[in-house]
Amino acid sequence: AVEIFKKYEVMWYPPDAATYNIMIDCCTISRCFKSACALVSMMVRDGFYAQTLTCTALIKVLLTSYFLVLSGPSSMWSEILCI
Repeated sequence: AVEIFKKYEVMWYPPDAATYNIMIDCCTISRCFKSACALVSMMVRDGFYAQTLTCTALIKVLLTSYFLVLSGPSSMWSEILCI
């Protein structure tokens, strides 16, 4: 999904709010809260407002990451934050 997102950006096809929300939701699968926050930043920079769907997706990524930490070693924070 990330490759397609970047490809469309390069081809001058600007992402819309729905595209950003889908990408933020995809961060749940990769459990990367930092990437989700970066996408929200890009979304706002491009003139789109965070919607209920955006906030729900961010909470979903955060909770998925949080439960991963609870079930694993404390060193997983670097994995969650994509450091």
